[in-house]
Amino acid sequence: MKSTVDAKAFSAALDKVSKVLRKSAVPIIEQICVRFEGDRCICTATDLITWVSVELPAQGDVFSFAFTKTRDVVKVSRFFDGNLVVELRELGGAKKESPRITLTCGYRAVEYDAYPGDDYPPAPQTADEDVFTTNAGILLKRVSRVCYAVDKKASWTDTYPIQACIQFNGTQVYALDGARAACDTDETLVFPRAFLSPFESVRYLKLFGDRLVSFRFGKRNLCVADGQVSIICPLVGKEPFHMQSAVPSQITEEFYVQPKAFLAELRYMKECVAKIKLPYVDFINGEMSMADSIQKCRTAVALEGESKTPILFNLHHMIDAIRQFEGEERVRVKVSSCIAPLIIDAEGRSDYALVCPIKPKKADAA
Repeated sequence: MKSTVDAKAFSAALDKVSKVLRKSAVPIIEQICVRFEGDRCICTATDLITWVSVELPAQGDVFSFAFTKTRDVVKVSRFFDGNLVVELRELGGAKKESPRITLTCGYRAVEYDAYPGDDYPPAPQTADEDVFTTNAGILLKRVSRVCYAVDKKASWTDTYPIQACIQFNGTQVYALDGARAACDTDETLVFPRAFLSPFESVRYLKLFGDRLVSFRFGKRNLCVADGQVSIICPLVGKEPFHMQSAVPSQITEEFYVQPKAFLAELRYMKECVAKIKLPYVDFINGEMSMADSIQKCRTAVALEGESKTPILFNLHHMIDAIRQFEGEERVRVKVSSCIAPLIIDAEGRSDYALVCPIKPKKADAA
């Protein structure tokens, strides 16, 4: 059985779907599955959480297989140009042998062992419910602003999966890990339903570039597609966290600071006390200090306005929050009390960050 595809398109498809491959105890999961269905070729890869597929035109027979040496095939395919003939040869005999795949392009040809296509795990089914369309590049920029607040050590299969997910609700895209949060609001897009999806799946939006994509929802899975590339990933069966409930409604004071200057001093403190297990910064009116039983350091940053409320915050959390606005001339920090979340935003932007101060009892123990 054989089929013909454009070599460059086939190489690009393999390169895209290979981004999802991970090491697995099941060897076939580390490979790309290729299906020829007459007039099209579908290349698929999965880590059993996310399925990524790319379709391209083809001519020939109906057959399927999975490579045994995907990484080698991806590298070799970059040398092909023009019509690529993919041929599947199933070896007979009393002893069952693996099928063989031959890739032929002009005077170049290479042959590999393969797995039967039926052995590859099928992608979950999704229904055409709550379909909406948006620009993948714009949505990914919004996700990129807030994804630092995802707990990278948490799993979406845990008892509290929210911390490992990107959340979409109304006009908001946000993430939180329990000690901080980041949220982006864009009134031009209203999600028809609230949903959560693991960040490890959402990040594959980059495969679409700036193309328009449609979102289709099933009971347990979400499909994002543009007619050529499709991503199927889990929907986490939890209600999104209501961000407004965490944002202080009464602000007692606020001040402005230059992000670059603030980051420079925070990074200085990070280098001074790199080995401190609990990197808590004591902050009041621009003056900052950190100490443990061995090391001490202090510095200051210029403020517009006053900050009379003493605040203790996690150094790493504040660095991440200020980096969200690194390109701005100044950021605003709103303070409600020494224990309420700090609100960090910038004029003319739709996103903000929340950083929870360290509670006094916890700080005393440290």
